Amino acid sequence: MDFFKQAGDALSNLGREAGKQADMLSLQNRLGALEAELERTFAEAGKRSYELMRMRQMYDDETKMILGRVKELQDEMMDIRQQVQDLRSNQQPAAPADTDRHCAECGKVAADTEAFCSGCGAKLPAVEA
Repeated sequence: MDFFKQAGDALSNLGREAGKQADMLSLQNRLGALEAELERTFAEAGKRSYELMRMRQMYDDETKMILGRVKELQDEMMDIRQQVQDLRSNQQPAAPADTDRHCAECGKVAADTEAFCSGCGAKLPAVEA
């Protein structure tokens, strides 16, 4: 009987971990979509600034709305990054190998060319030559 209880517990733990992974993947997908929207919004803000400059104006209601959207996107991205961090803090990251570069926030391996962690979005330190 003890064997079946242990097997049941192991399966239950596996299910919980799979759920956490699914939650993290969903959050990371949402974060990617928000990052793309933020880039489009910055491009829109730049275009609007150029138009205003040509009209010898500095600021208008449309620009104010665009910049408000930038703030909303940044706030939502920060909330999602915190949720991902909270999920990751319940897991023990693998010990980093000496030859790999790792994110200080979540422990994910990062390529030398990356400026931000692909796992949690944290800024990575510059690679020393």
